[in-house]
Amino acid sequence: MPDDPAALASDDGREVEVVDARIAVYAALRRLPADQAEAILAVDVYGLSVSEAAEVLGIASGTVKSRRARARSRLSRLLR
Repeated sequence: MPDDPAALASDDGREVEVVDARIAVYAALRRLPADQAEAILAVDVYGLSVSEAAEVLGIASGTVKSRRARARSRLSRLLR
């Protein structure tokens, strides 16, 4: 822990910003259609490969890719 109170306040400010950003991202994820949210969560949050996500979700790899692309585009608009 820093001895300088200004440094501590600075760290706390960044921590609050990170928490606020996470809340915004999760709120935006909830606004996605379920199929897009599933694809982006499987790969980008849970760390599955596209082929693993396709197998788990029971869809083609190309479908995972297109759903992720649509989800990223929509998330970008929602988070502006």
